[in-house]
Amino acid sequence: MKKNDLLRAVLAVTCVWMLTAASWPTRLPAPSRAPARAYTLVDKRDPKSLKSGFESLMITNCAYGIMRLGDNDIDPHLTVLLDDALAARFGDRLAGKQITLDGFAVHLNNALALRNQMTSMYGGLVDTLMNKKKVGCAAEDLSGGYTVGEVQPGMAPIIAAVSVHMDGKTYFGRGIVEAKVPAPPRKKAEQSAKDAWNASVAAAVAQALADLADKLEAGLAPGAVAEAPLTP
Repeated sequence: MKKNDLLRAVLAVTCVWMLTAASWPTRLPAPSRAPARAYTLVDKRDPKSLKSGFESLMITNCAYGIMRLGDNDIDPHLTVLLDDALAARFGDRLAGKQITLDGFAVHLNNALALRNQMTSMYGGLVDTLMNKKKVGCAAEDLSGGYTVGEVQPGMAPIIAAVSVHMDGKTYFGRGIVEAKVPAPPRKKAEQSAKDAWNASVAAAVAQALADLADKLEAGLAPGAVAEAPLTP
């Protein structure tokens, strides 16, 4: 089979998934109070990250098959949850600071299952193209990467990751939970499925924000060293 034929087959398998990405807006617990922003937030996220879709449909790409849940399809928006987490943890301790939001992303990474499906259909050619079954470009990135040992075999993780920089230092927070379903539930799905999906995403986001807050806390300590920048 030619590579162009393989690509068309990959698109056929994944196009249905893409249509489901925004079929049910992900609803997360809203803050019980209006977050008080004591700092200045500069949002420099890539506009692409605000839209739901796949990071890549090319099987040779390390981000192949990773579904992005765009902030436009998350209620409340992730910046609201960021403000709430920082206000709860730091209060006025960040007053006068400028925090630049480089990225805040939520992904469903079912790439391993997709690659295995394509391997069963097209054999050796896919084994060569899939580049040793990567499940992301890096274990810690903004594109939904993870390492196999982080979740049980056969489970697809939901991964939340947030990256900011403040006072010349970069801080990265990450959360990962096992997804119960291979795609966001449709509008006509049972409410229990929607609730389970929302709870899983909420757990991943909460983990990422807690991790970020811990890193910021350490970074505020005298003599703290900045984290290494994320690799693209």
